[in-house]
Parts: sequence; structure tokens; C-alpha cells
Amino acid sequence: MKILVADDDGVTRILLKTLLEKDGHNVIAVSDGVQAMEQLRKEDPPRLAILDWEMSPMDGMEVSRRVREGGMHIYLLMLTSRTHRDSVIKGLSGGADDYITKPFDHEELRARIRIGERIISLQTSLAAQLAKAQKALAQIQELKETLNVAL
Repeated sequence: MKILVADDDGVTRILLKTLLEKDGHNVIAVSDGVQAMEQLRKEDPPRLAILDWEMSPMDGMEVSRRVREGGMHIYLLMLTSRTHRDSVIKGLSGGADDYITKPFDHEELRARIRIGERIISLQTSLAAQLAKAQKALAQIQELKETLNVAL
């Protein structure tokens, strides 16, 4: 899976990139939210993004807000040193799908990414089923029009 990592701390960014690549993921690592948005707006964007909350000039919360406002189907995992309950609620309410605190445990990160993969898979399957249903509906409407003309 293609994963975006956006963190202004070089050590964390390289650590995440290395760990995720060892797990078989294709990782795009950037150092701020502006670069993250550029990657997420590309033709074939990553479907999962790990965003540091505190980046400059655009933080992870702003990236989350823009992703949600743009209707993009990207699983967002907020990574932060903020551990207070109110911060977790604010992060999740602000558009993040999940939340993990620094320093993070690699096994916990893996588990949270697997959750993201399951949700992405379900979204993809649902979108395919919706496309089939829309195609079938269009065919039914076409047949209905043909029958109405014939009668």
C-alpha cells in the first residue's frame, strides 16, 4: 500500500519510512502539510496518511480538515506527542480516523495501519458495488425508455 508520512522531525520521518518500507509499504515522506496536500491531490494519491499534528506552515489538523472538505477518501492517522484526552477528541473530531502518540510502538502502529487497510478495502469494495448498481440502474432506465417508445 502507498502511505504518506508527513512529519517535520527528520528522525521521526526517516524512522517511519524505514519501518513501513520493511513492512512492504511504498512510502512517500514529506516534511510539512503543504507538501502532504500536494501528494494527496495527485492523480493516484496515497490511500493512507500519517500526519504529524504540529508542522509548519500547515499542520496535520489543517491537512485533515482540507482532506475532509475535499471529499477525498484517505485514511488519516494523526501522530502527535499530545496525549491529553481533549487533544485526542479534538484530533478525531477534526477529521483524523485514528490517533497515535509519540513515542509510538511499532507493533501498535502496524495494528493501526492494518485497521486502515481494512477500512480502505471496504471503501473500495463499496465504491465498486455502487458503480455496478449505478450501471444496472442506467440499463434499466434505458430498457424502460425503449419499452415506452415501443408501446
